Amino acid sequence: MRIALILLTLVLGAAAVYPLSYTGGSIDPIRIQTRVGDENRYEFHKEIQQAVDMDSLKQILEGTSYRAAKIEWQHPPKYQLNIQSEQYYVWYTNGYAEIYKPDTHLYSKLDLETSGKLGELIQ
Repeated sequence: MRIALILLTLVLGAAAVYPLSYTGGSIDPIRIQTRVGDENRYEFHKEIQQAVDMDSLKQILEGTSYRAAKIEWQHPPKYQLNIQSEQYYVWYTNGYAEIYKPDTHLYSKLDLETSGKLGELIQ
């Protein structure tokens, strides 16, 4: 009985310190690719592994208002990233981040402050 209580306390304590989704390594790191030149070719840029950074990135991408749009750009996105099978394309224009979700055809343009926060995470 005591061992069960100790284990339960340890598990609950760990859940309070670490978000539940990151315990046991159940969430893959977020891999970011960057465009090479002007072509539609990408290479590995960086990987986000810290839970705090992953949460911040997810809050930005999931917390923004998207609108339905099929968009054709003059050039491919600067960054591509996948978060749990959700793909995001990111462009930067005059300091503003523009995000497009190609699978669902959703688009959003972030405000300057949020664009800066996103840039700190992915650039």
